[in-house]
Amino acid sequence: MLVRLVRTPDRGRGLTSTGARSRAFRRTLSAVAIALAFGCRDGRVPADAGRLSWTLSPDPPRVGPAVLALSLVDGDARPVRGARFRIEGDMTHAGMRPIAAEVTPHADGRYEARLTFTMAGDWVLLVRADWAEGRRLERSIPVRVGP
Repeated sequence: MLVRLVRTPDRGRGLTSTGARSRAFRRTLSAVAIALAFGCRDGRVPADAGRLSWTLSPDPPRVGPAVLALSLVDGDARPVRGARFRIEGDMTHAGMRPIAAEVTPHADGRYEARLTFTMAGDWVLLVRADWAEGRRLERSIPVRVGP
């Protein structure tokens, strides 16, 4: 992924104030989050990459505890058992500590992650699943959390 940031002339506004720098940083971070959410590759996915399905409850999500139910199948649509997951949630603006989730395996390639949203706003859940033979699947899930 190549991200190019170009600074435009200040036109008298200046980027010396903390608010202006903060807004510029949030815009940049949002652009990166969108690129991650919608993919930065050419759209092709290897045949053996697998597929990740998910649901989040409560729906719509609110500040507080939530459950992310995951279903992982391989390229042949067979359930993937024994995958190791890493899940991290980040807000799309600076200054918030990321959240992490423990993942519990269930039958037939189903997994469950319990996490706690600490603030209302836009989040991105970064999900990484590693399973047999070095296969890996990474996805980002955009989430809007209400109060």
